[in-house]
Amino acid sequence: MRTRVDPARVAAVEAAGQRDFEESLLTGYSRVIRSSPPLFPDPSRYAANFSRYLEQFRANASVLDPATFDRAIYATSLIDSLDAVNEVLREQRIPADDFEALGVDGINRFLQAQPMRRLDMHLRRQFVADRSLKAKPGDLNDWAYLGVAVMYCHAAVIEKQFASLVRRPGLVTRATVMTKLEDLAAWLADGSGSQTF
Repeated sequence: MRTRVDPARVAAVEAAGQRDFEESLLTGYSRVIRSSPPLFPDPSRYAANFSRYLEQFRANASVLDPATFDRAIYATSLIDSLDAVNEVLREQRIPADDFEALGVDGINRFLQAQPMRRLDMHLRRQFVADRSLKAKPGDLNDWAYLGVAVMYCHAAVIEKQFASLVRRPGLVTRATVMTKLEDLAAWLADGSGSQTF
């Protein structure tokens, strides 16, 4: 059957299928394969919600004095992770009262000890401080996926704006942060990455 189909058409269909396959692996969403209900909702909705949330967070935070703003950053980070924290407390049979007994300073140290919480708080601070930053659809993926790379990997090649944000004072990343693949090749060639693979 395939021999009767124009080879250019076969190549185009295979290329389109490959693109959709790769996109579905990265996003969990497919434009071709429809399931009822969908395996994952359209990710663009979450990206748009996150962009609106960032703009609202900036507006709310811009009227706070520095001490209140700092408390708001920690409180927001705790709220974002509270379900996971409560789950671990239950699994380890640690009473919530014991966690609360850490007090504000202890809970803040707990949040700072988690690389992704540190990153999240740093990014929120940068977003509020730098009015030139505009929320964009890719922010949700940048924060979630590029964030994991810069906080846990040895090297990360990421887009320029996110690289600028994570290189600003106040955040220590595990990764050597780069914005060009050529830099990764040089990093590997000079021996910096020889221990990682």
